[in-house]
Order: sequence, then C-alpha cells, then structure tokens
Amino acid sequence: MTEKILVVLLHGIGDSLMVAPALHSLKQKYSGCTLSVMTIKQPVFQELWKYNKDVDEVIFSSLSHNPRYGSPFFWLGDYWTIRRDIRQAMKTYGFTQVYFVKMFLMPAKIYSLLHLARYEEHKTFKVAHELGVELDTPRYHLEYGKDDRAWAELFLHERKLDPDILVGLHASGSHPSKSLPADALAEVVVMLKSLGYQIVLFHSRASYERDKSHIPAGIEVCVADHLLHAGALVGSFNFLICIDSGVVDIAAALNIKLFSIHSFFNKIKKFF
Repeated sequence: MTEKILVVLLHGIGDSLMVAPALHSLKQKYSGCTLSVMTIKQPVFQELWKYNKDVDEVIFSSLSHNPRYGSPFFWLGDYWTIRRDIRQAMKTYGFTQVYFVKMFLMPAKIYSLLHLARYEEHKTFKVAHELGVELDTPRYHLEYGKDDRAWAELFLHERKLDPDILVGLHASGSHPSKSLPADALAEVVVMLKSLGYQIVLFHSRASYERDKSHIPAGIEVCVADHLLHAGALVGSFNFLICIDSGVVDIAAALNIKLFSIHSFFNKIKKFF
C-alpha cells in the first residue's frame, strides 16, 4: 500500500523552511509516498511550498496564527482545533501516517534561561528526529519560478538598480517592538549610501501603512506580500540587512550574504 503522509507544520516562514531537508529525507524513506503538509491558514504558505518537489499538496489548518505554546489558556483552545483539523484531514484524505511537528513547546527565551538541551539542537535536526529520519544535508532551499524571476528583473530595470551594488533592508516587523527604530534605520541608510550602495527597503502591506511616514528619502521600497516575488528579489541582492524575521531565512535559503539585527543596533556599526 502506498503511504499517504501528513506533516502538520504550523510554524512561520523561517521555521517552515528549516523543515524542508527533513521532508526530503521522509520522502526518500517512504519511496513512492504522497506527502502533504498542513500549514497555518495563510496564502503565503501555499506559495512557500509551490515549487518544492517533495510536497505533493498543501492543506490549511483552521488556525490563522502560530499555536500559542507559551500561553496554557490559549494553547488549550489551539490544541483542540489542531486535533479536530487532523481528524478531519484523515477522514477526507485517508492519511496512513500523521506527524505533528512541534519543534518547541515553550518560547525560546524560556528554554535558554533553563539551559534545556531541547533548545540547544538546531531546529532542522530536531525536526528530522521528530520525523524519524536522518538528513543528507541540513541545507534548506527556496525555489521560485520564471514568472517570479521576471517580476524581480522588471522591478530592478524600472528603477535602474544594479545588483552588484544593491543591498536589501528589512527593518519593520509585525509590531513596532519587533522593528528597527526609525532613527536607527536612517543611520543604516546613511552608512550604506556613503559606501556607494543602492538600497531596497522591504515592507509588507501592513508594515508599510504603519511606518511609511518614517521611510528615509532616496531609497526604493518594495511592498511585497507575494512571497516568491520577494524571494526572487532577495536573490538579486549583494547582501541583506534584516531584523530577525522570515526574510532572514529566505536569504539563507537562497545563499545570500546577510546581517541579522536583533536588539543591539550599536553592534551593526562593526559591520561597516
């Protein structure tokens, strides 16, 4: 009997990308199987797996957010929603195996404070252990199509941007607390321009509407809610400077040089 496998993967863009090597090993382990992935109910995750040859189908969970592992009260509600979604998927698709990829059941800060070994293992290897496979390589990739590449080339052409001196910036997260302060962003832009770089600033539609009044002058802005368009554009950069977000993992998947900013802006000056 051909195995029909469901991997329940209710994580963000970066964590989902890190699972790709384990999915490849799982597909090899069960040769000829069909492999489906259940994701958060957001179109971006349909795009994420669009060109991945190991994933045969993407189905959506009822959840439109990450499971709230760090909150016992909310996690209980999410847990029953996930159980219901899995039961419904098994009834509809007839899966023979189901894996619920949990990675971590508490926020990373708690693991780091408690010095638990669970957090010391890289997520790519941890997922491989959860799926019962060995990795050929921990390297993960993002694939995009000709239409996405054509969109990025047109974006560069219309704005007369040169990939050899082009730098990407992603400074605005889902909340101001996760974003680079406006004065810090302005300082980064000044430093990059003084070194002769052209700059493209990334925004989602929501972060652009929130922060557009603070965008420094003299830089291009890409409001890209289309994941694969954004990926193709990132693939054109000389390097990327980014807050800790899914864009970091997109750049890593595309083997683009990057500098990730957390909460220590002053340290970025050492990069220059």
